[in-house]
Amino acid sequence: MEEGAWVRAGQPLAQLDDTLLRAQIAQQAAVTAQSQARPRASPASTARACCRRNRSKAAATRPRPRKRPWPSSTPARAG
Repeated sequence: MEEGAWVRAGQPLAQLDDTLLRAQIAQQAAVTAQSQARPRASPASTARACCRRNRSKAAATRPRPRKRPWPSSTPARAG
């Protein structure tokens, strides 16, 4: 379209390049479809997993009890 040219009502004056926008929309649609296809965990199973994780962290930080020496199988000598 040149400057000063006559146009009719409804005639497009310019067309924007929407290639990038369409690619982004398609990518987001794929991400959405993938997240909806993934099975969701129930709140109860999520809570159980959280509790297991917390217990294992607590066990890792808890000091371990000392091992007691086993009694020897030979009697002690009096002496």
